[in-house]
Amino acid sequence: MAEKREVELLRQAKQGDRHAQEAIVRRYRPLIEARARTFARPGVDRDDLVQEGVLSVLRAIRRFDENRANGFAAFAEVCVRRRLISLSDRAKRHVELPSLAASPAAQSHAIEFPFEIDGIPLTVLERQVIAAFRLGLSYAEISDQLSCGVKRVDNALQRIRRKCQRVNAQN
Repeated sequence: MAEKREVELLRQAKQGDRHAQEAIVRRYRPLIEARARTFARPGVDRDDLVQEGVLSVLRAIRRFDENRANGFAAFAEVCVRRRLISLSDRAKRHVELPSLAASPAAQSHAIEFPFEIDGIPLTVLERQVIAAFRLGLSYAEISDQLSCGVKRVDNALQRIRRKCQRVNAQN
């Protein structure tokens, strides 16, 4: 009986019924919170993980195929777990970049910053990339603005992170 109720809820939720979506999220909330506790790390707020878990369940509702052998519970659990693993791994790799004071030039999207950030010497490209990154531009936007490839932007940010890690390790 409960399985039939879940199948009907899933159908309604896929059609955009908010009450059905909320009912499914409530049903999977204990699973989401358990996984969030498992993947909580320094630099990753547990509430953020719970929120991501909720979003993962909502995405799972849209993507679930009723004709699959496994039920929705298994699919939702995998979706939540994979998303939280991804966020946890990203937090492990994240190195805090030194903050840059926003100058009027930065606010107008002109990219001119000092040769160093907190004592870390940077190349011209690295200065331009970090300035654009701090303005919130995506890799593609930075690439377009600087007329270089997205991979070159990514490589510049990776070099900056390594430089920051070396300086942090020395301190």
